[in-house]
Amino acid sequence: MIAAGHNLLAAHPSVAAKNTKELIAYAKANPGKLTMGSAGTGSVTHLAGELFKLMAGIEVTHVPYKGGGPNLNALIGGEIQISVMSLSAAIGQVKTGRLKSLGITSLKRSVAVPDIPTVAESGLPVVLGGTELILREELNMGGVQCTMHGVAPLMIVNGPYANKIGIHGGNGCFGPGFRANATIGRAIRLMLLNLGGGIAGRASATVFASPLRYTACLAENIERSPWASLAESRGYSAADNVITAANVESPRLHFDDVSKDPERLLTGIGDAMAAAGSWNMWFASNVVVAMGPQHAKLCADAGMSRSEVHRRLCELGGRRQGDLKRGGNWRPERARAMGVDPDDDECFIRAVKEPAGLHLIVAGGTGPVTAVCHGWNDSSRAVHGQYAV
Repeated sequence: MIAAGHNLLAAHPSVAAKNTKELIAYAKANPGKLTMGSAGTGSVTHLAGELFKLMAGIEVTHVPYKGGGPNLNALIGGEIQISVMSLSAAIGQVKTGRLKSLGITSLKRSVAVPDIPTVAESGLPVVLGGTELILREELNMGGVQCTMHGVAPLMIVNGPYANKIGIHGGNGCFGPGFRANATIGRAIRLMLLNLGGGIAGRASATVFASPLRYTACLAENIERSPWASLAESRGYSAADNVITAANVESPRLHFDDVSKDPERLLTGIGDAMAAAGSWNMWFASNVVVAMGPQHAKLCADAGMSRSEVHRRLCELGGRRQGDLKRGGNWRPERARAMGVDPDDDECFIRAVKEPAGLHLIVAGGTGPVTAVCHGWNDSSRAVHGQYAV
């Protein structure tokens, strides 16, 4: 649907909206009043429409028909107001004025109809910008779709547009109650399921999956962060709209209401970055550390910059090889592959093999808590980039 680029969001001429952005604004102001047709419950056009609803965060009434032809005729006749349908079926009616086009559901404009904007241009840039990122080869979503693991592409969204549409990075940012976080992440997951075929028990061999496979999208808590954003630490400006995507596990919470100095605090967080059964111990993978504002302030008040905290976590995050041997996925051949003598029990195995693999953000609300998300393996590298608004 979205990635294939062969669908059109079409409307009856009586609909006042001239583009997707205006349609979304009307639908949000009038929840449930718009009717959206499809070629039948469970059809491609139905799934495309449901995906659009999730992406936009709107409520419309679904009206199923028995096939694409009846759905098209219903839209032309004004029985329904909008529908996502095949571009080839609808374009002739658009040219004669019997329907109006609101947007192409693709990442780029169609060469067949270059004058029709994409849905992304018309107001849904985060979902499609995120889609472009997670399709990049270095993230290796093909491998994640099939693995026994349960990692998911966590999207960290920086910039003014994230704030404008309400992507949340404060209290409860990994949980329910925040529509932008939920709908954007859920739209990405539906594409991975319906387009990518990553269905558990079929293409996906995941044993448990994880809650992040429902939705995985958040912002930083910039208002309470003592430092510049993750994006700025990578050379972007504060005015740039940037997404970082990393395949990680669900967050593990590290509570520390005792530490008064950064070294003790970071020692504990570093320990949380390591585990006997974590793939981070034996592969150059990703780790996301979402430091709570209280913990970040403790470090900043002691004069530590973001880069200094990042460096110290890279140094402290790990375990003695002797401890890792006691359980989990230690194997002598894995130690040797890292250039480590498997008989050297005192060798310190770092959870972050390369500094670029640690993604440090400030998120969450009040409380002495930091969240740590372990990664997958060395076939997946985090990606980041700007998206068009």
